[in-house]
Amino acid sequence: MRIGVQNILATLQAPSGMRTNCHNYLDLIDHIRHGLPPQMFVALARQLEVSVQDLCHVLDLPERTIRRRIASKSGALLSMVESERIVRAARVLLFARERLGKQANDWLKLSQLVLLKGEIPLELLRTDIGTKWVEEVIEGLT
Repeated sequence: MRIGVQNILATLQAPSGMRTNCHNYLDLIDHIRHGLPPQMFVALARQLEVSVQDLCHVLDLPERTIRRRIASKSGALLSMVESERIVRAARVLLFARERLGKQANDWLKLSQLVLLKGEIPLELLRTDIGTKWVEEVIEGLT
């Protein structure tokens, strides 16, 4: 699976300055370490067609903290963990869309009884190994 950095940034509706100076995964890692703008969290929720509350739940992030950062006028950024989780989810969303087309959003949000023993794919993105498993299952579907 090779999802380009620019595709991830577009999905998260990254600010144009970030898109301009983020050319590869090392650049993206640097942005993740420093924290991403909270508006990128909102953009991911829109892309997945879920509420901010639901996205906080599935990614196991504190909703009050995320909402406070979203509402902040001082330019508060997401933490490194929060930033990494939304980039991970965006990457898997793009991969699922590439493989499953229009069904990707629904597949990621619904319990997969046979393939994932009843787990909801989005909730497995909380961990790296869970993400790897979701990617392998998506790969096997096509």
